[in-house]
Amino acid sequence: MHKHFVNIAWVYLSTLLVIPITYAIRVIYAQNLAIEDFGIFYGLFGFFVFFGFFRDWGMNSAVIFFANKYHAEGRLDKIKTLFWFNQFTQLGLSLIIGLILYFSREFIFKTFYPIEQNISQIFIIFIFYWITFTVHSTNSIFFTIFQNQKINAYLEIAYFAVILIISVLFLYLKISNFLIPAYAYLISSITMVIISTVYILVKYKDILITPLLYKHKNLFKEVFRYSSSVIVAGVAGTLLLSTDKIIIQYFEAAEVVALYSVAFSTALLLTIFVSPFQRVIQPIIASKWHLKEVRVIEGIMSSILNNYLMFILPLVLSFIVFADNFILAVYGKSFINASFIIRVLALGVLFITINSFISIILSSIGKPKLFSRIVVVTGICNIVLSIAFINFWGVIGVAIATVFSSILRLFMLAFAVKKFIRLKIDFVNNLKIIFSSFFFLLFSLFLKNTIYHIYTNIVILNFVLNCAIIFSLASTVYLAILIFLKVITRSKYNYLRELLKQKDN
Repeated sequence: MHKHFVNIAWVYLSTLLVIPITYAIRVIYAQNLAIEDFGIFYGLFGFFVFFGFFRDWGMNSAVIFFANKYHAEGRLDKIKTLFWFNQFTQLGLSLIIGLILYFSREFIFKTFYPIEQNISQIFIIFIFYWITFTVHSTNSIFFTIFQNQKINAYLEIAYFAVILIISVLFLYLKISNFLIPAYAYLISSITMVIISTVYILVKYKDILITPLLYKHKNLFKEVFRYSSSVIVAGVAGTLLLSTDKIIIQYFEAAEVVALYSVAFSTALLLTIFVSPFQRVIQPIIASKWHLKEVRVIEGIMSSILNNYLMFILPLVLSFIVFADNFILAVYGKSFINASFIIRVLALGVLFITINSFISIILSSIGKPKLFSRIVVVTGICNIVLSIAFINFWGVIGVAIATVFSSILRLFMLAFAVKKFIRLKIDFVNNLKIIFSSFFFLLFSLFLKNTIYHIYTNIVILNFVLNCAIIFSLASTVYLAILIFLKVITRSKYNYLRELLKQKDN
């Protein structure tokens, strides 16, 4: 079968294995850390992501765009130069930013963590983790470009598996609980850097070592010009996705950050069946654009936009129905207030998902400035609304601001993309999916109120058994309605199959 299908299969495999591992990690931390320390650690992810755009400087998007261009031109010397340029640029920037954050740590603690006692030691370890992870992430970008999702899948599974093992081991050794997450992530990151670097240099020796470097300045100029345009989008995108935790930390406390972090990560589980496509299709679309195969791009994106609701809507509705049961089963009563936040953010995931698909088009066809303008507007909107709403509705206000900003971004992206790519949106088909999902919701609520029982003394096992039964029965009804309404047809299946089996040029 064609490698596009194989890549999607590998990404799905890693996603299905990584999610339970990452959730096991979160549950272990939630049960063994004070809620304040839990909030500090996951809040730091949001804090450091805020500075991630400076480290990245738009290079990841530029690398995907130009590596596919150079590959189409058969210029291995340019691909090699691009690889090393990206590695040293991002590593150098991460070192500089890490030093700045280290020497500014007292100001940061007083501003955002005035009452948290353990922040100092965690913060320093986190800086080292953030720097080392830079190399692993830049390696991963090139595995994606080379369409080697198999190694990316292995590395992602290994990364979180090492974190889980180290966390359990350190708990057994009775190391200070609040330090365990930072140490576990740092050790795992160093391990993956060693493995991924050795692998990529051995596997792609003929591309990354053997050819001579391309020494003309025009390569650096065009890459830097592209990345500098993307950096604006990176700044605003970070404002949209990461400043929520910073705002909550400033206006509330680490405990509230912990609740929001649990809710946000739980809501993102809803992308399990659609996110693998995003990781695979970006390099494909970039390659097809350089080969001037616009109709193929239109076919891929139209097919996705007309069917993604079919996969994600039942999951969104399931999380709305079972949010409280999920929190009690996985995290316990201390996190129960996160359940309502989950319900709000679950709706936002619908828009966040479709935005990410449409964003891929603009970044893959070399329109970073247009994308930047859109994300700047929505990023600023998110900050303003979050600050305004948190004073009225608390942490729920931040969640509402995220949803509203995502909706605004959807309209702006759709308007921009239609100038370059003709997307054929089948509104009738999408309405049929929404109509079918309504029955899925009603049937799920009915089953929850009638057959939700206690089977064992293990709370989480009861939850899994009940959800498996109810979701299976409701999905059967949902699938039957989709087939009856001809949303699922043999012709669509054959089209998707042929699309994935296309020969590469």
